[in-house]
Amino acid sequence: VGQCVQQGQTFVAAIDDMNENYPEVFESPSKMKWALSFLHSRGTQDVIDGNMKRAHHAAICATLLSGYLSNSSDVSPMKLYDIVHADDKTILTYFRKRASCSCLDEKRKEYKGVKKTGKCC
Repeated sequence: VGQCVQQGQTFVAAIDDMNENYPEVFESPSKMKWALSFLHSRGTQDVIDGNMKRAHHAAICATLLSGYLSNSSDVSPMKLYDIVHADDKTILTYFRKRASCSCLDEKRKEYKGVKKTGKCC
């Protein structure tokens, strides 16, 4: 999915490509949940390693995959805009909410004084 999105394809095209190459994933809700869990895990590790660009990418993919998994248009345009244009502190917060450990607590201290940025309507 990430490779297709980086090449400028739409998320739907990326999902179609993945479905064509790995149909067994789409036939199993547990494998889809595993893929989402993997993105959360990878993104968390990327934040720890300081690779915020890759963590940001994982957050975007996880948000879109989560909407796809729920079989609804659960991902609002504003939510998607916010995650696509998120700053590092927002990406850190995204993964802290999804991590079942305290591994991001040290990184949180680094961003404690940084003001949040975002689009207001």
